[in-house]
Amino acid sequence: MKKIFLSTILLSIAFVACKPKEKAKDLILKEGKWKITKLALTNSGGSQDLYKAMSDCDKDNYYFFNADNSFSLDESTLKCNASDPQTTTDGKWALEQNNTQLVLRESTIFGVKSDEKLNVVSITSTSIEFSKDTVITLPDPFGTVSGKFQGTFSNLK
Repeated sequence: MKKIFLSTILLSIAFVACKPKEKAKDLILKEGKWKITKLALTNSGGSQDLYKAMSDCDKDNYYFFNADNSFSLDESTLKCNASDPQTTTDGKWALEQNNTQLVLRESTIFGVKSDEKLNVVSITSTSIEFSKDTVITLPDPFGTVSGKFQGTFSNLK
């Protein structure tokens, strides 16, 4: 009986010890060539596909979460402005709040240089899904629009 009990414990330990470990989220970000593949705003008026509204020269951009925590943008093949540099550093990035928040500091990723705090829905080796409650101020006489901003970065390694 003791042999069976001991064997069961040893097998349980071996099973747990051999279980593959989840890769750290920051390492997943650093190992990618990321591209925005989904962007939407949802509110009481419905859902607007912001990705469709993006220009092709922005859709083909790649983003890199560098090891030094800088955030870089590569213009890829289509540039919106021919005189723009091919690659630029676009602020700093950090995972915060126990990997539930992706912070982009001094980034122009969404058109205006700002600090963006994105809620992490999930991070896998193939995608980063994020959301953010937001208020967008439009030019007069339109006022403001509020809703949930949702997006996906896909890894194109």
